[in-house]
Amino acid sequence: KKPALSIVYLTKRPGGYDMLFQSLAKQTVKDYELICVDELAPWRSTKAKAYAKELGIPLVDVVPSKPKDEKLASTKYGIAKALNTGLMLASGSFVAIAMDFIWLPPNFVERTLEFYKEHPKSFLAYPELIFSDKDLNAVLNNDHMSDSSSLTIFKEDMRAAPSTLEEKGWTVSAKKPEDVVNRKPGF
Repeated sequence: KKPALSIVYLTKRPGGYDMLFQSLAKQTVKDYELICVDELAPWRSTKAKAYAKELGIPLVDVVPSKPKDEKLASTKYGIAKALNTGLMLASGSFVAIAMDFIWLPPNFVERTLEFYKEHPKSFLAYPELIFSDKDLNAVLNNDHMSDSSSLTIFKEDMRAAPSTLEEKGWTVSAKKPEDVVNRKPGF
C-alpha cells in the first residue's frame, strides 16, 4: 500500500539520526515512509537501517545523492541533487522534507496530512527552532563529530522534545515572527 506521506531526510553531517528516528518512532499516525539521502551513507547506512528496523520505522532506503552523469561521479552533489534523489524514491501522496538534526513532534505526520487534505495545492513550511547551550563542548562528542559512521554527535540523550532541553538549561527560541512569511499560492 502506498503511504500517504513520504518524509525525505537530507543530511551530510555525522549524527542526526538519533533525534529523527526517536521522534518518528513516536508518531501518532504511522502512514508514512522515510527516505534518507545521506552523503555519509557508505559509512553508516547499515547502522541506520538496523536502528530504523529496531524502532519500527518504515525506512525505504539510505542512499547518497546520485550524480547527474558519470562525469560528475567524483563531485559533491549538493542539496538540489539530494532533493531530486529523495523525490525519485518517494511514493507518498505528499512529501515532507527534513534536514540535519531535526526533531518532529509526535503528531507531525498527522498534522501534515490534515493540512494537505484541506489545502492540497499548498506548500507547508514549518517554523525553525534554534537550540543553544552556553557550552557546546560539554554536550558534543568530538570523536563522533569526525566519525562518518556515527548516528549521533551528542554526549547526552538528545532524542526528546525541545521542552526537555529547556529543563536541562538549553535555550529554545523560534525565528522572529517578522522573519516567518506565509504565502498562499494563487493557483
